[in-house]
Amino acid sequence: MAIWDQVQPDRKVALLEDLEQLDEVDTLVDVFDLFKILLADPDPRIRAISLRVLGESEDPSLIQPIINILETDRDEVVRSNAASVLGQFIYLGELDELSISKLHLVEAALLNSFRTDKQSLVRRRSLESLGFSSLPEVQDLISKACQLDIADWQSTALFAMSRSANDDWIPTILEKFDSPYPEVQKEAIRAAGELESTEARSAITELLEEGIEDYELRMTAIWALSKIGGEGIQTLFDKLIDDAVDEDEIEFIEEALENLSLTQT
Repeated sequence: MAIWDQVQPDRKVALLEDLEQLDEVDTLVDVFDLFKILLADPDPRIRAISLRVLGESEDPSLIQPIINILETDRDEVVRSNAASVLGQFIYLGELDELSISKLHLVEAALLNSFRTDKQSLVRRRSLESLGFSSLPEVQDLISKACQLDIADWQSTALFAMSRSANDDWIPTILEKFDSPYPEVQKEAIRAAGELESTEARSAITELLEEGIEDYELRMTAIWALSKIGGEGIQTLFDKLIDDAVDEDEIEFIEEALENLSLTQT
């Protein structure tokens, strides 16, 4: 940090992006202290990267600084990243691994952001983080977002549902399998997987057997089935490997098979 101001801005960003990638693949790398300091950097790109890296932190000392960023930062991407990071603390609160007072502090900040921020992206990320919350009013907000004829908001609602651990959302999720918006259909399939919906198994299986041209949608469907599990899924995956011509796809399906084995144990 003593020489940080002497480094060219683009070089700083490149360095931090490299550290971000290293942090993802090397469990011995600890960059959290550095990125905590950089939350106050004047460059919004650096603040945004720092928030992404801190996204899985369970350090409650981060809560207030990140709430301050959510409420006061001028950059839309930075505020949206702050909203996303706060979701981790709601998750911890729902598991009773965070004090009730801190949980309510985070929920209040995200509800306020959802209701008052002028940027749709920030409001959507706030609702996605609130998806972990068991507050009744959150369920109403998710339902209203899902009813909007706007693909981005429907996708956000489905993402929030996937975090809810609430099977009551499954009928709504299944309805979105037939959405005219590909991104909504993909998010619905992913949500069904996250909720391990056995009701969705046959529909997703049928889609894969018929053939899904969109690569991302196909991979989403495969991973969703690996989380749902059930009879015939391993056989389907074996066939998909035999039919695959892309090495990356074969590797992905093999990882899905490993996940399937965990699901079914």
